[in-house]
Amino acid sequence: MEEINRKLESEEEGQWPISHNRKACIREFNSKYMVDVREFYTKDGKECPGKKGIMMPQCQWAKFIQSANAINAVVLKRSQSKEVDNGKGDS
Repeated sequence: MEEINRKLESEEEGQWPISHNRKACIREFNSKYMVDVREFYTKDGKECPGKKGIMMPQCQWAKFIQSANAINAVVLKRSQSKEVDNGKGDS
């Protein structure tokens, strides 16, 4: 239950974990809200954003989301064909 509460608090703050060291966040930059997908590191017990990441304004984020299904379809197709090439696919 505590983990669920932490997740809800994180989402309300505009942060969504992707992996143990990556997060998607909402940040304000130059008076505009941006979607920031970034690696984080720990320094002196505090979590800090790293240099590796991408920050997108809302218009670019919307375009990315519109493209997500097409991107996913290509990833799945390529990964399946690679499995077949390696002899791991269904025959």
